Amino acid sequence: MSALVGSGNKKKGVSKRPKTGKKTFYSSAKGTTGSKKSNKRKSASRAKSGNRHKDVSTLLHCTGVFLFLLIVGFGTYYFLFRPYFYRWKPCYGSTEYDICIPHGYSLYGIDVSHHQDNIDWSTVSMFRESDYPLGFVFIKATEGGNHKDTRYENNIEAARSQGFTCGSYHFYNPGTSPNRQAEFFIKNVTVQKGDLPPVVDIEKKGANKAALQRELLVWLDIVEEYYGIQPIIYTNYKFKKRYLDNPQFDRYHFWIAHYYVDNIDKDCDWIFWQFSDRGRIDGIKEHTDINVFRGSILEFNELTSARTVKKR
Repeated sequence: MSALVGSGNKKKGVSKRPKTGKKTFYSSAKGTTGSKKSNKRKSASRAKSGNRHKDVSTLLHCTGVFLFLLIVGFGTYYFLFRPYFYRWKPCYGSTEYDICIPHGYSLYGIDVSHHQDNIDWSTVSMFRESDYPLGFVFIKATEGGNHKDTRYENNIEAARSQGFTCGSYHFYNPGTSPNRQAEFFIKNVTVQKGDLPPVVDIEKKGANKAALQRELLVWLDIVEEYYGIQPIIYTNYKFKKRYLDNPQFDRYHFWIAHYYVDNIDKDCDWIFWQFSDRGRIDGIKEHTDINVFRGSILEFNELTSARTVKKR
């Protein structure tokens, strides 16, 4: 009995220990599993957070690239293509010289230099009697204080012989003494009776606006005193507005370059308008600037007389 009882107690003890061990083992396993799940959740959270940062970074990068391309595209359009769209506009008016012709003018002309190479003036003269007659020619004579255009003599002699009214122009260099430039122009240019007044071509702003204006007026004064004719100022529309806004320039006639527009703003006073740089004329190999005179034939003839020109 005792043995049986002891044996029974021993069996009960054995049976209890595995249960206790099982419980201990189960508790330990449960703790490990919970830790793993927690780590997984943390890893997943970190992964999601990393993905969010990555998504934000990608979005910012794409936005930056888009804005950069937008700015570059707009700049390319505005500065490179927009000014030339006018060339491709349909011409609802008259076409001559391979360009659209502005209405309301009776006298047209060209300006040339060595860039047009050797010109066949006898062929060009055929356009003196066209529907949009070429009546005048401005010819580059000098530049700065020591450069004479290589085609000047040939061009002005041949153009005069073909009956064109001619004018000579000087390309002004702000970095050179205005006295030296004026003297060089005078040395190389003879203004005959019936010629257009001398022209100064001013396109470079120089280092200082006030100095530019002051020195340009010196050139104008010297040339006017020598020839007894008030010179004409050639420049583009924006340059006139920005750099020649001194009232002292108001007494001069302006020859304005302004392309790819139907007209020039009314607040810009001018007597000649260079409205295109893409003209095609038989006898000239290269593209040619085309101009109009603002006024009647009578006013044009008054302008070409060899005397001081009064501003209209």
